[in-house]
Amino acid sequence: MRSAHVSKIKLLRNIHRGFTLIELLLALALLGILLGLGIVSLSPLVAQSHLDTATSYLQSALEEAQIRALRNLRSYRVQLEQQEVWLESKQSSRWQAEQLWEVLPEGVSVTATRWPSFSASGFAVGGTLTLQLEDWTRQVRVSPVGRIYQP
Repeated sequence: MRSAHVSKIKLLRNIHRGFTLIELLLALALLGILLGLGIVSLSPLVAQSHLDTATSYLQSALEEAQIRALRNLRSYRVQLEQQEVWLESKQSSRWQAEQLWEVLPEGVSVTATRWPSFSASGFAVGGTLTLQLEDWTRQVRVSPVGRIYQP
């Protein structure tokens, strides 16, 4: 009889197992705090990713301008208008927009010592493009011989 009574008590304990409302609320609050800290720590990584993307866009546009200059035997350059990266060609001593290359991620600013251009012979008017987003900066340089690189 005693063993039947003990097994009934064990069965009742197993039925009523679970979490109380306070335990669930504490777990949710802790999860919210951890997620908040995680988002704050990921913010710089997102900014760096946007800046890396913009740098890649500009470098590929410069490379394309150089290729087109050699192929089409005319001068080409990359120009930035607002956040749009344009390829321009020189026709009759005027620069003319030829193709929208990419749109830079929002918040990225670009400054240049001089906007590089490429002649039909493959040489370049060199310059340095500096990209900035928040506290991060990247550079793309074009040497006078046409080498495009990130220092």
